[in-house]
Amino acid sequence: MNGTAKGAPNTELANFRKSALGSFSKMYFYNFPDPAIVGRGDFSLSSGSDTTFTNGSLTFADLEIDTTGMNAPSLSSIFLDGSDVHATIVSAPTVGANVCEFTSWTCSDKENLLNSDFVINPVGCNDPMASNYCPYALNAMNCRYDTLMGSCGQVTNLEPIKEERLTVIVYPNPTASMFTLEISKPATINTQYSIYNLLGQKVSEGTISGTTKNIISSNWPKGVYYVQVGNRYPFITKRISKN
Repeated sequence: MNGTAKGAPNTELANFRKSALGSFSKMYFYNFPDPAIVGRGDFSLSSGSDTTFTNGSLTFADLEIDTTGMNAPSLSSIFLDGSDVHATIVSAPTVGANVCEFTSWTCSDKENLLNSDFVINPVGCNDPMASNYCPYALNAMNCRYDTLMGSCGQVTNLEPIKEERLTVIVYPNPTASMFTLEISKPATINTQYSIYNLLGQKVSEGTISGTTKNIISSNWPKGVYYVQVGNRYPFITKRISKN
């Protein structure tokens, strides 16, 4: 997994309880309080989880933390119970979430809560003409250009690749029990779709093998949902209401 966790006063990085299981990797933590405050600012394993960590049922890898604002704590005072061997103190992250993946469809983006603090090795590009444009990307290093290798080994940037974008229609909208996704042309490969509620939880996903796909929504709670269509960023996003 890849994730970025922003702390706040009186918060802790994590507390794994009751024989927790799973794998957690490439996590970046910042803005957390000093672990010298008891029960704050640390990453700990409670009874049961220390056992699953020891037997390999709970694993960690590539954990990073920015300790700015803390009183120069040791790594072992932040990451407790032996988890410090999988962690590093950093001034700039090399792992974590990429904010570009959350644009256009999440509540955080709609509420303007995303910012460049979350950008880690951004996949997106800040050139509006690029096919993978992301308003939060830091530079043009990841723009999608064709490149040619010259005789001296120099790379020359050419024009961005021009691609025919799909258009997506969602109907009926609002919907009650079923709606249809219709794309502008048959896909040369299966076109992926994902549907999220306003909490950012995925409620449905699959592929559109032709030009249309019927989605059953009869068991969904009433509310607003976001439909994301495409096989790579930038995705096409549509909103649909469930009655």
